[in-house]
Amino acid sequence: MSEEQIPLGIQRVEGYGPRERRECQANVFAREFLLPCGEARRLFSGEKLSAAEIAERLGVPVGLVHQQLAQAILVPEIEDAGHTPVGMPALDDSQKAAAKAEAGPHLIEAGPGTGKTRTLIARIEWLLVQGVDPTSILVLTFSNKAAEELRLRVATTAPDAAPAIWAGTFHAFGLEILRKFGDRLGLDPHVRVADPGDALLLLERELPSLPLKYYLRLNEPAFALRDMLTAISRAKDELIGPEGYRELGEKMLAAAGDDGDAVE
Repeated sequence: MSEEQIPLGIQRVEGYGPRERRECQANVFAREFLLPCGEARRLFSGEKLSAAEIAERLGVPVGLVHQQLAQAILVPEIEDAGHTPVGMPALDDSQKAAAKAEAGPHLIEAGPGTGKTRTLIARIEWLLVQGVDPTSILVLTFSNKAAEELRLRVATTAPDAAPAIWAGTFHAFGLEILRKFGDRLGLDPHVRVADPGDALLLLERELPSLPLKYYLRLNEPAFALRDMLTAISRAKDELIGPEGYRELGEKMLAAAGDDGDAVE
């Protein structure tokens, strides 16, 4: 199980490639530099300015304002898991055995908080000491936090080898495969992942076409989109497609005891 809340959209594949990662970080920095999310929220909620009025006042594109407002107001917040201290605890005997296991497939069972990332870092350092080519090392993690912690630690102990090691999440590796070899399946080589703001704007555009009968807030139906986005993300985690999701929903509706249960 992941020890970090799973983010949405582009955040799930952060670090999928050095060049793309730098571009993504540059875009995020530029948006925050021009219009920080906190300031966008203040102008919109506090001063009651529209997106167009904010854009005119600051001299920025209205599309940027829409994206920052969506991020600030609608996107589910991801808790900051913090950063690992520079001084990491020493490995115990079981962690040392895992880090220095001989070549071959190994299955290590460990629960949350047992030092999986620390052991994985030690494993990489041990492989490098054994003379393993860093370009042949692939490290997959469940969370961006673990991947970033790993990059920083390896960069400290093996600065020359660290850039050659591919480290990232399972989602990142999947995207890398699609971008490099997706053409064999007829996919566009420039596969794009929608970030949370893009996904919310897409849902908002499609909202009038959905056959919805109940709204929690008639005056602001878009506020339910964040829950819809979370539900879609969960369905993807469970490998449930549109038809399977519809089938599950119909079963829940059929099992509802009364109208109140059906609405919930």
